[in-house]
Amino acid sequence: MDTETRTTRFRIMRFYLDNGRPPTLEELTKSMDLAPETVWKSLKQLEDLHHLVLYKEGVPSPTPIAMIHPFSHLPTAYHLQCGDRSWWANCPWCGFGLVSMLLRENAKSSIILRVLSGSRNDELQIEWRNGEMVTTGCKDYVAHFSVPPSKFWIDVRYTCSTIQLFQSEIRAESWLRKHGVSKGALISFEQLLELAKEWYHDKAEYSYDRKSPEQIRELYNTLGMTEAFWKQ
Repeated sequence: MDTETRTTRFRIMRFYLDNGRPPTLEELTKSMDLAPETVWKSLKQLEDLHHLVLYKEGVPSPTPIAMIHPFSHLPTAYHLQCGDRSWWANCPWCGFGLVSMLLRENAKSSIILRVLSGSRNDELQIEWRNGEMVTTGCKDYVAHFSVPPSKFWIDVRYTCSTIQLFQSEIRAESWLRKHGVSKGALISFEQLLELAKEWYHDKAEYSYDRKSPEQIRELYNTLGMTEAFWKQ
């Protein structure tokens, strides 16, 4: 990734954290003091590298940025509030990832994450006060992934939409049958929290680099995610 593209990614992440939405192309070019054509080239490179998703040409959106993980421009079932700032996340993994980013920014943050549970379609509210999770009763939940890692970006919207929280494995299997979604792998609530922290905590920093395949395999193994699903 060249310097301009890295700077573009960093400016988008910082703008999103500060404003709760992605920047317009005009806002991005102004903040970087670059020509729109140069910034657009960086945006396309970021999409090619799977750092973000752009809206298709002709979509009447003020911003070209549809998602840059963990953020979603469009409303989702995962809403975070921290003081007077708020965001939508793409999935529970992204939601907990954004929490870890906010806690890295301020370890004493108070955060509310509202989630619509896939199993019951009712709201689960998870709260952090002074940097500590205070909500009880959700640690028995499990997270289901339908898409194996090697296929995440074939259709990343499908991947994110099918990562769901459930009260139990039985409820997960019932939901999958009811809605015709492929069965993949389950991980515990604690595994999801730790995965999100390790994946996202430093993503808003300029120096951020993706984990290597070797580092990802080591992370999965450390978290006990050793099923064949995670090696695909």
